[in-house]
Amino acid sequence: DMHRLKHNAFTGMYHFSMHLAKALVAAQNKEIALSFYTPPSHVAFAGNGVQYPIHKGWHKWYLPHQQYNVWHVTTQLGRYFPHSKRTKVVLTIHDLNFLLESPNDVDRNRKLLKGIQHKIDKSDCVVAISAFAMAQIQTHLSLTGKSTAVIYNGCN
Repeated sequence: DMHRLKHNAFTGMYHFSMHLAKALVAAQNKEIALSFYTPPSHVAFAGNGVQYPIHKGWHKWYLPHQQYNVWHVTTQLGRYFPHSKRTKVVLTIHDLNFLLESPNDVDRNRKLLKGIQHKIDKSDCVVAISAFAMAQIQTHLSLTGKSTAVIYNGCN
């Protein structure tokens, strides 16, 4: 899910998505077919040998693309999930900073946590970008039955 590439190229999410895609292409072997769900402006951004299903806003209600083995939701803000139960879903959560930035806005924080919990419930694996982020997730959300991992940003 690279739909965040349609946003400002000076954001962290843009660069996270761009570098992740390039690292996946560099590590790709012939047994794995990559597809990057992208906005029309970024078709072929990662080169040849990759499929580029085009992002449409209405896909948040129904994602009509082919069957995928794994779908990576690249941010807790993501709205695009496959409908097939056979597709394994990896959700990356970057932070729960809203809890630190607005600790007194209880109603808003509860609503945001509920939305993230719904995404976790639809996922098979939850990845956090730091041990601190994972600790926040474990404190405020349920990861019962989910595989988890901490993978720091950056590809080596």
